[in-house]
Parts: sequence; structure tokens; C-alpha cells
Amino acid sequence: MDRHTHWKNVYDQKDHTRVSWYQADCADALAQIKLLNLPKNATIIDIGGGASRLVDSLLNEGFKALTVLDIAEKSLKIAQHRLAQNAAQIHWICADITQTVLLERYDLWHDRAAFHFLTNPEDQQRYLTALREHLNPGAYVMLATFAKGGPEKCSDLIVEQYDAAKMKKTLGPKFELLTSYQTHHETPGGSSQLFQHCIFKFNG
Repeated sequence: MDRHTHWKNVYDQKDHTRVSWYQADCADALAQIKLLNLPKNATIIDIGGGASRLVDSLLNEGFKALTVLDIAEKSLKIAQHRLAQNAAQIHWICADITQTVLLERYDLWHDRAAFHFLTNPEDQQRYLTALREHLNPGAYVMLATFAKGGPEKCSDLIVEQYDAAKMKKTLGPKFELLTSYQTHHETPGGSSQLFQHCIFKFNG
């Protein structure tokens, strides 16, 4: 089954508030973004953002150049419906990040739990090429993946686990690791998932 079909089926068959990655709020990510002191006109993209509420929080903070990319159209529609008239302020992209051409460069690239689904080295390289080619000099990258010792699968798919050293090596020398930390995400089903968070500055 291809990725588009898999994620379409997930959102067709499940309540989005019951999937394991669901967060009622994105307080941790928002707090980290605030520490970056980005201007309100900074270009920000949320990779795999889908139905996430991070975009709501960023709008409330006054950010004006927001993009959400997700492979599942229904996940984007959930967010658009929730935001109502405010959805028009967001640039929505329904695409696979490994197979699309972005038209902007970004000051912040945020990805919570999309990159770790890319276990094929060719897909990983396509993602990293898109990342490098669509960042402004001095941009920030926030990546959250399953940590080593965390889940080995999600949504019936095998994932790649990372620690900070592995992620730094994966991104390469142009990315300066600013901070890394781990969190336990409590799923709607009551289990705990260990996440690795890394924040980089792009010195390209």
C-alpha cells in the first residue's frame, strides 16, 4: 500500500482525536518556538501538521506566514473546519514531502512525527534535499521523532528511531544542534511514547 492510501485510510477509519499522536494542545512546541524570538512575519512550515493544533496557536501568537503540509487531505480539512474563517490565512499543501516541490523558503521548519516514518534511505534523502533547499540562511529546524528505546511501529508502520547524535549526523554539518531533549507523549489510549526532540540552526 502506498503512503497516500495508507494515511487516507487512517483518517477515513479513525476519529482523529483517538489516533496515538493526537495532542489536545501543542504547548511544548509553542514554548520552544517562542524561545527562538522569530518575527511575526517569519515563514513557518509544519510538515505532517495535518489536524494538529499548532497552527491555531501560531495564529493566536500573531504569526502571519504559516504553511501546513500533510499527505492526508482529510487531516487538513479537519484543521480547516476547526479554524473556520481563519483557515484562509494559512497556506495548505496536500502532498508527500518526498514527492513535492515547495515554492518558498522558510525561517522555521517544524516536523513532529513525520520524518521517522521514512525508513527508506532514498525517501530520507529526498526529504533532506527538500529541507536544505527550502530554508533561509539562519533558519531553524525542529524535529521530533520516536527516540531510541521508544516505539518501533506506529499506525502499523515501522519507524526509524533517533537520538540527538544520530539526527545531527543525518542532517549533516550545515545544521548546528542548539538543543535536544526527550519527552513522554501520553496517547489517547493511555500508553506512553518516548520522543526525541532536536532543534537545529541552518548555517547554509
